Amino acid sequence: AAAKRVALVAERNTSLRMLIGDGVVTLEAATGDQAQASESIEATVDQPGGGDLAVTAAGFNPAYLLDALGAFDTPYVNFAFTAPSKPCQLTGVPELDGEIRTDYRHVIMLMRLPG
Repeated sequence: AAAKRVALVAERNTSLRMLIGDGVVTLEAATGDQAQASESIEATVDQPGGGDLAVTAAGFNPAYLLDALGAFDTPYVNFAFTAPSKPCQLTGVPELDGEIRTDYRHVIMLMRLPG
C-alpha cells in the first residue's frame, strides 16, 4: 500500500527511490517541484554474513514494482540486493521473521538514481 501511495506522484520515467536503513525502509518519489511523496515502513533489514549493507538506496520503475508486489499472496515480501547495478530478487514471506517462500520469485532491474 505504501508503494502505491508514493508512486502516485511519480512521472512516467521517474524512479521510486527506496532508502534502506536500520529497521526502516523509506519510499520516495517526486515530480520536479510540483509534487513529492515519502513514506517510511518498519522493516527487518539485514546483511547475510554481516558487514555493511550491499545496497542502501535503490531506484525502481514504479509500475514494475507495483506489478511485482501485486503478484505475491503473502503479507510480507523479501527484497534481496547484491549490488546497486544488479537486479533485485523479490520473494514472499508468510509471516514477519518467517521463512522465505521459494515457490515464486520476481526479479526487477534497478533504475539508476540521479546524483
